[in-house]
Amino acid sequence: AKAAAPQKPGERTTLALDGPWQIARADEKLPPPDVAVPMEQPKAESAYTWTGITVPSDKNTERPDLLFAHRLWYRTKINVPASAQGHSFFLTFPQNSLNTTVYVNGQLCGFDKNPFARFEVDITKAIKPGQDNDVWVGIRDAWYGYSNNPKDPMKLRKVFNLQISYFHQGFQHLAYPIWGHPESGILNTPEFTIAGPVRAADVFVRPWVSKHRLDVDVTLLNS
Repeated sequence: AKAAAPQKPGERTTLALDGPWQIARADEKLPPPDVAVPMEQPKAESAYTWTGITVPSDKNTERPDLLFAHRLWYRTKINVPASAQGHSFFLTFPQNSLNTTVYVNGQLCGFDKNPFARFEVDITKAIKPGQDNDVWVGIRDAWYGYSNNPKDPMKLRKVFNLQISYFHQGFQHLAYPIWGHPESGILNTPEFTIAGPVRAADVFVRPWVSKHRLDVDVTLLNS
C-alpha cells in the first residue's frame, strides 16, 4: 500500500489497509504463557510459510485450513513518502480478536489484549519515510480466550482442539467475553494515518448539565 503525505498544516491523510495481506502460522510448542502479553519478536521472514488472506475477514471462514492455527502473523508493507519526514504515524484497528501485537520494521510498537475493541497504535518511532515499511500484526485467536491455570500449564492448550461449535454451548470456562463469538483475526479494515508532529490522540467530551458547561479533555501526543 502507498500512503500520501499531508499537504497543509493540521491536515491528516489516512490509508485503508484492506485487501490482500500475507499470513503465516506461528504455533507455540510449549504450554502457552500469559495470554495478556505481546507475542515475542517474530523470527526472520523466511522462517514462516506465507500464504494469502483478505483483510478484513474472519480467518476461520476465510481460511478454514487455518481453523486450528491459533497464533498467526499477518504481514503487509506500507510505502511512506520521504516528504512525510517529521510527521507522526499511527495505525487504527476497529476490531480484532482475540488480542493483537504490532511490530513495524522489527520494532514492537503496541499490544492490546481486548477482543472486539477499537484501539490505536503509535508507530512513529519505527516508520522510515522514503521506503517500504514492514508491518507485522500478531493475532492470538479466540481459543486463547479460555481460562488458564498457573498450576496446570496445559489447561489452555487442552481446548485448542475444540470444534468451533463449542463456543455456542453452555458452561464455558472463559477468561474473555467471547461466548458465541469465535471470529478471529483482523475483522474490520485497519487504517494507517499520517498526522502532524503533534496530534490529538484522544478527545473526551464531558457535559455538565447542572453547570450548563461542556468541558473537553484533549490528550496531545508529541512525536
